[in-house]
Amino acid sequence: MDYAGMVEAAGAAAVLGLGFGTINLVMLPARRSALYEQISASSTARSGVLFLPEPFRDAILYNPLVHIIMWFRSSIYAEYRADGMDKEYVLVFALVCFVLGLTLLTASMRQIWEARV
Repeated sequence: MDYAGMVEAAGAAAVLGLGFGTINLVMLPARRSALYEQISASSTARSGVLFLPEPFRDAILYNPLVHIIMWFRSSIYAEYRADGMDKEYVLVFALVCFVLGLTLLTASMRQIWEARV
């Protein structure tokens, strides 16, 4: 088992969770976008699919959670083939989500503060 790979995958998952959590902090309570609610619910629900035919497999690789799952599996099982796994894609996606979440949070601070008071 590759413990360093598992720690890296867990770190990438943590940054991705932090990014999505920050975006959700702004988007969900205010009910700003019904489309966002549908997309966020469906992207997390379909992440752990094991075997898909080729045309669907390419489409699901846009979900960064799929790459994190493959990252974990390849760290645990030496014989696991992580075809299509892209660590850089996960890290860039996670950092973009985090920066976007912080930007939305900063832009919405006045509304959030007024809603609490």
